[in-house]
Amino acid sequence: MIGNKQQRSKAVGGQMVYVSSLLFQVNEQELMDFFKSQGFDPIRSRLLYDQEGNSKGSGFVELSSMAEAEEAVSKLNGEYFQGRQLNVSVATSKKKE
Repeated sequence: MIGNKQQRSKAVGGQMVYVSSLLFQVNEQELMDFFKSQGFDPIRSRLLYDQEGNSKGSGFVELSSMAEAEEAVSKLNGEYFQGRQLNVSVATSKKKE
């Protein structure tokens, strides 16, 4: 369980961005390659799937810093990737209690 929590948390200095409106066929490498083609250096990406293993059409890309994440939002929100207009935002933690 601890390993799973660590995998979900951002790396030291890293920041996740949430990307939605993806084609269901997009894979994690294609998403990473798109960010690279736009001048970013993503650390990793993770797509979201439902209980049956079908893509939800959204996921996360980890970037090196909050500044890079904010730049990605500014540059990529509303841009087209594989024919779909993306929604890109800085990911926030749901750990507010």
